[in-house]
Amino acid sequence: TGWGLCASSLWLLLPPCVGSSHGSCSSTACRAMPRGAKPKLYYNPEMSTHTHPWAHVEKRTRASDVYEHLDRAGLLGSVQVLPGHSASDEELRTVHTQRHIDEVGRMTAAARADPTNRELCEPDGPGGVYYSGHADAAARLACGCVIDAAVGVLQDSKNATATRASPGDKARRRAPPAFAIVRPPGHHAGADPTDGHHAEGFCFYNSVAVAAGVVLASGDAQKVAILDWDVHHGNGTQSLFYEEGRCLYISLHRFGERWYPETGAACETGGGGGRGRNLNVP
Repeated sequence: TGWGLCASSLWLLLPPCVGSSHGSCSSTACRAMPRGAKPKLYYNPEMSTHTHPWAHVEKRTRASDVYEHLDRAGLLGSVQVLPGHSASDEELRTVHTQRHIDEVGRMTAAARADPTNRELCEPDGPGGVYYSGHADAAARLACGCVIDAAVGVLQDSKNATATRASPGDKARRRAPPAFAIVRPPGHHAGADPTDGHHAEGFCFYNSVAVAAGVVLASGDAQKVAILDWDVHHGNGTQSLFYEEGRCLYISLHRFGERWYPETGAACETGGGGGRGRNLNVP
C-alpha cells in the first residue's frame, strides 16, 4: 500500500470539483469518490496563539489568512472542516528523538516565563526561529492536523475500495482527498543532530515527516512519497528519511549562492537502505 503527500511549509490541496458552480464534477477522480463524500480540511485556530512581540516574517496569521480567504470565497461549504488533534510524544518519536521533543518543551517553558527576553526567544538571533509560550502546543496541533489527514485518507481509502457503485462496477473507488492548513511550518525540523535547541527555519516539529512516520509505524502504509515544493530545501525531512527505504522524498527548491539552508544538491540521493530514495530538483 502506497501513500503520497504533497507538502510545503504551508500546503493546500483542492480537488477539481471544489467550488464548482454546477455543484458536481465529471472528472474521473471525482466520479470515483463515494457519493456525498467531501474533501477534509484540517485547521485549528489555536495554532495562531504562537506569536512574537517583534516583527517577524513567520506571522501568526499565516494559516488563518488562508482559512479566512477560503471562507470568503464560499469554499468551506464544499469541505468537511476538522480541528485535528495535539500530537503525542509517541507520535513525534516516530521521527524525532525524545531529546528534541524535550528541548522544544524546555525552550517553550522558558519563553513563557520570560517572554520579553529576545535573546532567549530567538536563540539564532533576530529573524531566526522564535519561541513563545505556545510554540510547543501550536507545533503539536500542526502535526496532529497532518497526521489526521494522512490516517483519514488511508482509512477512507480502505472503506471506499470495499464499496462499489453497482454490482458490475469494477473501478477502484477513491477516498476524497484531505488537506491541512497549518503553522508553524515543519520541513526544516530534525536536521540538526547536535546538542542544544533543534528547531530551525521557524520549524519545531516536522509535521509531514511525523505523519509519514505514524502511518509507516502503524502499517497503514508500506511506503510513502513526499513531494516538497518550497523556495527552501526541506533539509529536516531529507535528514530524517535519508536512509529510509520506505520513503521517497522529492524536493523542488532554490539552491546555490549560499541560499538557506545550503542543502539540497542533486547529488544528495540518499544513503544506506534509502539510497536512490532522495530526489532533489534544485
